[in-house]
Amino acid sequence: MGATETSDVGPASTYRSSTRLGPLGALSLRLVVANLTNLAGNRPEASYLETLQQGANISVDYGDIELPEWYDDGKIKRAQEYFRRNFYAMFIGKLCGLLAIITVPSILRVLVHTNQSSEPRTAYRRYVATIMHTLEWYFEDFVPTSRAWKSISFVRKTHAGVSRQASSVRPGMIISQRDMAITQFGFIG
Repeated sequence: MGATETSDVGPASTYRSSTRLGPLGALSLRLVVANLTNLAGNRPEASYLETLQQGANISVDYGDIELPEWYDDGKIKRAQEYFRRNFYAMFIGKLCGLLAIITVPSILRVLVHTNQSSEPRTAYRRYVATIMHTLEWYFEDFVPTSRAWKSISFVRKTHAGVSRQASSVRPGMIISQRDMAITQFGFIG
């Protein structure tokens, strides 16, 4: 399946790969999508999968952050407490998630482009900064004046800037909404 070919299986027909997956990768993707589609039927999961696939061509959001209407401060506090009680296991899970997401070609391309993980020293700095941001999210309140809010705003603006710069060097190389969803799932859960 080349860069402009599409899959012919259900919702995957909207999927356009920006990389060459090769025959096994393309087959695997078609099988996974077909199985998920069959399992989901008309349930919301089918819509979610289609939305995720469409997100491969949509760049990260450049706007300012605001809390969604469904935000529940009580649930956030419980999640933060759970994180604190299970700190070691949560961080091991996050490190495993980081390792897993670099196997996604579109994510790896942008990481290589930034040149911030190419040497042990730069990779160390980048991932320590990532850890520090994550700690802000799990230990601070989500209000516009908090360090967590400022951290999330900084991370979003950084991703948007990298995406913009990468696409100016190589059209189509973006940090996509799909990449962000995969990263969130792999790194945050």
